Amino acid sequence: PRFPLKASNWMYPEDDDDDETELICRHLSIRVDENAEKEFLELTILNARNSIMSDGVARFDVLQHDDDPQQFMIVQAFKNEEAQKAHEGSEHNQRWLANL
Repeated sequence: PRFPLKASNWMYPEDDDDDETELICRHLSIRVDENAEKEFLELTILNARNSIMSDGVARFDVLQHDDDPQQFMIVQAFKNEEAQKAHEGSEHNQRWLANL
């Protein structure tokens, strides 16, 4: 993994009204241009760091393929649909999208 730098446990949102808790998970597979890996990684880790500060974001991992450094996987987990929409409209995510 590229972010977080060490293994961490998945944290699930607490919900006192329900015995089952579901997360909205998104997996983004992204291939970047050759020699663009470093810039993409810097922008994406900045987005991830800002994202996990939000209460509604349960997880945001950035993975880079060992055998193909141009291939990335972003794993996002949101506590609910509102959190996902808030993230999508956030300033830091919009900045990330504009710089891709």
